[in-house]
Amino acid sequence: MEEQLRVKVIAIAKDEAAYIPQWIHHHLHFGFDAVELWLNDISDNSLALLRKIQAALGADVVSIVEADDVLERCIKTRRHFQEEAYNLAYQREVKQGAFTHLMFLDLDELWTPANFEDSVKDVLRRYPQSDSISFLWMVDLPDRQRKSFCRPFYLENKFQRNRHVKSLARISPNIQKIGIHNHVVKDGVFHLSDGTAFEPSPDVLRVGWSYISLPQVKARLKQPEPYFIVHQIYRSKEEYLSSLLRGRRHTGDREHLFKTNRQGYLPMHDETHTESIRVSEANLRRYDSGYQDFIKRTGLPEVLRAAQDFIVERCESAFAAIKDDPSMLVKYEQQLRGLPDVQAKAEGDSIVGKIEATLRASQTDCVEIRGWAADVGRNRPLKFQFQDDAGQLAALFSQRVARPDLYEKTKPLGLDCGFRLEISPEQAAAIESGIAGNVFEIIAKTFDGKARHVFSIEKSALRPASDVPNPKMREPYGEVSCAEVQGGMVQFSGQVNSGKGVAVQVYAAMDSLLFPLAIGSYEQAAPGAMTFAASLELARLPGDLQAKVPRIYAAINGRACPLSIGESYAYPASDVASFYRAKLPTAAFSASLPREEHASLLEHLPGKKTYLTYGAPDTASLALQAGAQNIVAVDSDAAVSARLNEHMAVAIRNTSRNFFPVHVNLGKTKELGYPVDDTGWKAYPTYASLAWELCEAKGISPDLVLIDARFRVACFLVSVMMAKPGAVLLFDDYSDRPQYHVVERVLKPVERYGRMAKFVVPEQVNLKVGLALLLRYCSNAF
Repeated sequence: MEEQLRVKVIAIAKDEAAYIPQWIHHHLHFGFDAVELWLNDISDNSLALLRKIQAALGADVVSIVEADDVLERCIKTRRHFQEEAYNLAYQREVKQGAFTHLMFLDLDELWTPANFEDSVKDVLRRYPQSDSISFLWMVDLPDRQRKSFCRPFYLENKFQRNRHVKSLARISPNIQKIGIHNHVVKDGVFHLSDGTAFEPSPDVLRVGWSYISLPQVKARLKQPEPYFIVHQIYRSKEEYLSSLLRGRRHTGDREHLFKTNRQGYLPMHDETHTESIRVSEANLRRYDSGYQDFIKRTGLPEVLRAAQDFIVERCESAFAAIKDDPSMLVKYEQQLRGLPDVQAKAEGDSIVGKIEATLRASQTDCVEIRGWAADVGRNRPLKFQFQDDAGQLAALFSQRVARPDLYEKTKPLGLDCGFRLEISPEQAAAIESGIAGNVFEIIAKTFDGKARHVFSIEKSALRPASDVPNPKMREPYGEVSCAEVQGGMVQFSGQVNSGKGVAVQVYAAMDSLLFPLAIGSYEQAAPGAMTFAASLELARLPGDLQAKVPRIYAAINGRACPLSIGESYAYPASDVASFYRAKLPTAAFSASLPREEHASLLEHLPGKKTYLTYGAPDTASLALQAGAQNIVAVDSDAAVSARLNEHMAVAIRNTSRNFFPVHVNLGKTKELGYPVDDTGWKAYPTYASLAWELCEAKGISPDLVLIDARFRVACFLVSVMMAKPGAVLLFDDYSDRPQYHVVERVLKPVERYGRMAKFVVPEQVNLKVGLALLLRYCSNAF
């Protein structure tokens, strides 16, 4: 007798009330018996809307779980809320026994048959013994003309096939764990919607079958998918922007205001992934009329409008957040791609800044204005002007000032966001007499004029501190007489000829950037002459300026005046260099290789462009000394990886070399990075593959690989399959450990150096044998 199939679809939902009715109707329409939503951290009317649907359809059809307690527990224990919710739901359904199968989706995902007619039970009857059936994503395309809250399907539909899957699980002892995309199945049957098996490539194994391999998805582009998941990532541009504000708190991410798992309002793939899917007129009419009946039957029109209003208001909030903080354009540049309205709206508002001080000693002196301004996200240079009553713009003298105090808090402002402006006595007089009212404006703008920021200043700020004019400034303006390094500071001392003895600001100028010195003392030495002691904090200098010899300036009576060099003055360049050398992090790594093997590595390093080492952190420096352009180092010890990263970052400073650390978290490890237990087992397959994924992303390919760590067989096999022909693999401890010799089923060594064996990647590799071995050894840490 045929099994009585009962299928439930389960989702977590946060502020998605506007889409809940369509999602529920869709899945009931295509044969699902029940739906369940886990509401978490909501601020819209999801609960009220769901209760109306539940009242109309029954609690046996629509289940509601208020899951804030589960979310908070997951955040505290650093567990993934979505996985936790799915597994709790699965375990409950196992005990209750009301359903045979469970599907786990998001609110923007719709299980869909290609013929727009089949039931989900049709595919289950086709594969009655399957424990997990996976369906590829069909992602909607961005369309800037699309209206908000439009229908998800038309007669002609375009989607892009994506290699990610969502999976339907049979309630079975073979299901060990429920995952977001796929499930852990032991000794069971799992495959794609047409019965095709997953190809077990290294990256697919690493993600636990969450997607299919790139070659497999490319092959499938030539054939239709009988069943798939429509993934509505984009919808309208307003809905997309609104959705970013949902954030990802359920993953434990409290740092980001916007969702970070979006790539912008741009197609996810090129045209080869785009396909048209036609829905018959009769099927579409039945689907749409069914939805309208669903809305009426459940009494939703009013609450649905309120839910849609929430989406619109959230979109406006996203606009406002970007306008208030243009640095978001930088922080979320990737997520905001393809939204010209956002970028155009923010284009003119991208400059932020503040006037902090306005100084004027006497009527004959310049007005000095100090503050900061930055073109956030674009870092275009700025010019400063004031506008008279006739609308004419006049340029102001400006200098860039380093502001490490601001930069350390808000990186998008840039280190050079500070400024000092000089308004000449003549310009000040013109402002006072020629501009009506009590306020005048200074305009900071980009040179192309596309962005501007207006500072409003009270005209009273132009009034001098003294009515008695200062004598005209003449050289010498003063001198710097001494400089020495003390406690991480360069201590300067000298004299400023400052007219009336008004306190001045002293600067160290490097590459036209002024670094304000901290004034330690400022005392009158003689009429019109003041001595000063000031310091420059070396730790705040960027790397490219640390070897520069600064010129010392003083802002005297509103003007930037260079100080002459005293007879005994010498900048302590050698002491400054010693300070930076003493700050270099050290990497005390013990030698990984015996003498003969070490010599062999040194022999093979010259001429190699990209060096990859599994373990053996001390060899990264050897590769650098030998001239390698790119160095990739894999390690399971977080402390070792961090220390090596610090050391190499200093070593490659001011060079074109690249160092890429790859830390693979295997859980708690002991000596030599060996796992203490199997708590980190899910990461085991990634130890061999992550470095190669990084190399592929960076457009580099190792031509010399040292295998001297954990998972050596897997590291060897992945390297053989991923490296270009001619690449050299040096396998340490090979000769005296026969358990490694299984790799000779794929490739035999060409030379041996003590315990080390050398392999050369051939033109062709037996991938079938290699993949079979990789599946067997990818979790074997020896």
